[in-house]
Amino acid sequence: MESRVNPAFFIFTNYEMSEIRNRDIKYIYQNMSKTTKTEYLVRITAFAFVFFLVAGPALASEITGVNVIRFVNESREAQGFPGLSESEKLVKVAQDKLDDMIKNNYFAHTSPAGTEPWHWFSKNGYDYQYAGENLAINFLTAEEQHKAWMNSPTHRKNILNANYQEIGVAVAAGEINGQTAIISVQEFGRKIGAADIVDKEKNFSGQGNKNLIEEGKKIAPSVLSVKNVAETGGSGNVGKPSGSDGENGFFKKIADGLAKNKNSIILILQLSAVWIYMLSLVLMPLAFLSVAIRNIWTLALKI
Repeated sequence: MESRVNPAFFIFTNYEMSEIRNRDIKYIYQNMSKTTKTEYLVRITAFAFVFFLVAGPALASEITGVNVIRFVNESREAQGFPGLSESEKLVKVAQDKLDDMIKNNYFAHTSPAGTEPWHWFSKNGYDYQYAGENLAINFLTAEEQHKAWMNSPTHRKNILNANYQEIGVAVAAGEINGQTAIISVQEFGRKIGAADIVDKEKNFSGQGNKNLIEEGKKIAPSVLSVKNVAETGGSGNVGKPSGSDGENGFFKKIADGLAKNKNSIILILQLSAVWIYMLSLVLMPLAFLSVAIRNIWTLALKI
């Protein structure tokens, strides 16, 4: 009689799932009763349903180039405009602009050094007839970000502009003014034709916004404190003079510190919530898997 290897032995001693050979799985399945097979089929179906129910919305909500473009095209098609095709050159334009903002610590259409948005188009060889740029910061889902853009007349105009044919998107986390932020860049364009003579600066939508922090207050749920620092001269002195000591002075310092770093604290809490949610997507399938392994172990012992 052939000596058989119990697959559960490898699961619980060596943790090498690859050691479960096809013949062992087939042997276990063939020796299951009809009721047991049905029970495991129901459990596997339930696991798949729960996994996709939880993981699906998370993947759809993630701020990625694919999701950003999808929402743009859905809005355009709902208004009767054709969808935009993704351009590799515009993706590079968006990435270069994003990298420059992080490197030079600003969030605006025009850099502190005076570099205008169309510089990145020329740098990457995108000869445009029409072009536009949308920026966003500190959003946690693609839906919220797109909704904010659509609620802003200037950004909505870019998204629903009939002159555009292509789009490029870049998304990354970076540090702006000492605060970690999620930054998104949308670049829109339509390439110039051989017979077209255009004023590129005139046809670029967004060049008038020298500092998007001002407009960002309307579109971002957590605006960077650059504007606030500029208004107060960077002193950060709020409320009573700093000469008040004792218990009241101690709590006042704590309150002032929380007030000054409110945006950073909110962002940290938001990012922590996202990481906890993503971790749950990993732990939940493992929990189901552990139950399945335990049942296979029990079944194998009975066999």
